[in-house]
Amino acid sequence: MTNKTSAYNLLWVAPRVMPRVQPIRDKTLENILHIASQNRSTDVRLWVDSKRLTPKQKKWVEARVIGPNLRPLDLRSIPEYVAEPLYQRPDLNGAWRSGYDSIIWKQVDAARILAALQGDYQQSFYSDADITNLKVNSEEVQKRMRTFGMLLGCTEYHSFENQLFAFAKEKRELFKKLYLATLRSIKQENKDNGFLEFRRFFYSEEARKNDNLFVAKYDGSQAGFK
Repeated sequence: MTNKTSAYNLLWVAPRVMPRVQPIRDKTLENILHIASQNRSTDVRLWVDSKRLTPKQKKWVEARVIGPNLRPLDLRSIPEYVAEPLYQRPDLNGAWRSGYDSIIWKQVDAARILAALQGDYQQSFYSDADITNLKVNSEEVQKRMRTFGMLLGCTEYHSFENQLFAFAKEKRELFKKLYLATLRSIKQENKDNGFLEFRRFFYSEEARKNDNLFVAKYDGSQAGFK
């Protein structure tokens, strides 16, 4: 998977080591395989944190998240990830799924941007695994990429979200700035999980335009562990 010009990044990070559970739910795994299947000309990369997986869980992921254009990658292969104290803290909140100020959401909101910045691709994409309609080579997507050099995911009401975004190579520096701004915001504001900074950043950069928005379709599944 080295000759492709685009990357589709996914993220699956446990809040902490959870040794008695299947690392990825069946439905989420199904979605990941579907995303790879409908984006065959794109490198599809599932980023995980190896320190939050047991050896058995790591083997489970490696055996299932695999295909001609699909592979798992370790966030800990990224020097910036290893060096950043934010990512070293396990989330011990038992109600992390509904607690949106839990540390795991701060980590995920920053790490998704960092993951998308890895590699020398002409176009880089990110979406959550429950988004099922992002087809990289579709005219709906490529028209926005040609015109704006980026796209932002949004709801059907055109409220944009950080669960889907993409940028062309010429917009890479903009997303590096977004990553650094997200880290600063998370560290300064206890209740900012990164989503608020994402919205602030693109309003201030005047990058939010209706023609630039891509309506994400969600399958209704949620982050969780079986």
